[in-house]
Amino acid sequence: MNDRSQGWFSIIRMLLLALLPLAILVGWGIDRSTQLQALKPNKGTLAELRKQVDWLQERVEQRESFDGFDSVEEVMDVIANTYPDEIYGLQAALLTEASDEVFREAVPRVIALLGDEELQNRERAWVMLSQTSFRNDRQEFLPAYHAGLAELVRLPSIDRFEDVLTRLRKNDDRTEPIKQALIEKMNRDDDRYAPFAAYTLAELYPDFDIAPRLVEMVEREHSQSLSILFNLPKYMPAEEALPIQGKYWP
Repeated sequence: MNDRSQGWFSIIRMLLLALLPLAILVGWGIDRSTQLQALKPNKGTLAELRKQVDWLQERVEQRESFDGFDSVEEVMDVIANTYPDEIYGLQAALLTEASDEVFREAVPRVIALLGDEELQNRERAWVMLSQTSFRNDRQEFLPAYHAGLAELVRLPSIDRFEDVLTRLRKNDDRTEPIKQALIEKMNRDDDRYAPFAAYTLAELYPDFDIAPRLVEMVEREHSQSLSILFNLPKYMPAEEALPIQGKYWP
């Protein structure tokens, strides 16, 4: 390498050394700018948060200003429009305290919602009626209520369906429409509550043999097969249940 080449290399080396701090500074600046941009609030997110805060404030005001049902229209409006569910539950419980006139007009309409095609309407009707007292002077509504419960059982299950079954057992509801609805629910392979409907049947009607259906659900790989296998000895002789458990237990 001649002197001229060495000179060029020296110049290039000096330039690189001079530019290195600048490159580091520029890189740091870009990285910091990116971080700051990421931290900058998103206008859409802020707008959504404000909307949620306004919504919650409206619900709180709605709860604080509510002092009971003065008309059937108010009952239906609360069912349709009161959120969140916690506030709805508190307001729904006040139907029992409504005037006799409002109660007698509202209850048949709420019972009708137990068979509504909209799942939310069925669930909200159940929440309201499950907190409603059908005292002695209001027992005329019980036959319609039991018919409505049968429809609620027959249709696709609401989220609180286990509460429905618990209430049926607690109240010893043995009406024929409810019995047939439970049988129909029990026989649905695609319903996760099918075995629980069977257990309820067995409790309400001790002579009703649910064991064959439970075994059938296990054989068809029902979504609750493990639960069924665990409970099987309660509904058939142990010497019959044990071989089935041994065969199908994973």
